[in-house]
Amino acid sequence: MAASIGRSQGFMLSITHRMIDRGVRSRSSTLIDLATGARRDEAWNGAGEPQLATFSYLTRRRGSSMFALHQLSLWPLSRTWTPQVFVVGSSWLAPLSLCACDPIAVRFRQATERRVALLGEQRIDGQPAYHLRLSFTGLERTLGAATIHVHTAFDIWVSTASLLPVRMTLSRDGHPGYTRDYAWLRPTPARLASLRVTIPRGFHTQAA
Repeated sequence: MAASIGRSQGFMLSITHRMIDRGVRSRSSTLIDLATGARRDEAWNGAGEPQLATFSYLTRRRGSSMFALHQLSLWPLSRTWTPQVFVVGSSWLAPLSLCACDPIAVRFRQATERRVALLGEQRIDGQPAYHLRLSFTGLERTLGAATIHVHTAFDIWVSTASLLPVRMTLSRDGHPGYTRDYAWLRPTPARLASLRVTIPRGFHTQAA
């Protein structure tokens, strides 16, 4: 993993996330400038309608190792926008936490240090990749029901050339959960410009 972090320098990271939750499909995407931490997150519902677009950038707090995370969210259905500011640590800038910062993926990264199987090599979108799998059975408590055993499997495909992730999937008890595709892009002027937000005409401010 240390090698993959080093090889991610100078890139922008594009993530496409497809999820199935109780039979309902949704899609989201993220574009991150790994040099600055600036990012754009967008989400669509199963019908392909835009639900949310969030633009974020970081500023260092004076005299501190912490950063201020500035976010501006656009809500197309209500035609509103919401500004927010959070305090975050330098770990927000780590490429691997940026490409998989949700709690499930964090558990995956921690678990791979202990036990992971190499299933061979495959091509993902024409790119040679190592196929790795982590599977385990854990306890999960559901609301109004007893604790049950859930078998969870993470599959991750890592480029044989760069050792950077190109795809990750999650399944539980054989049922697909999500698929996440990663693309490592050069920071062109057009891509960098897409991280800057312009408030659409007719949108109004909504308190966070």
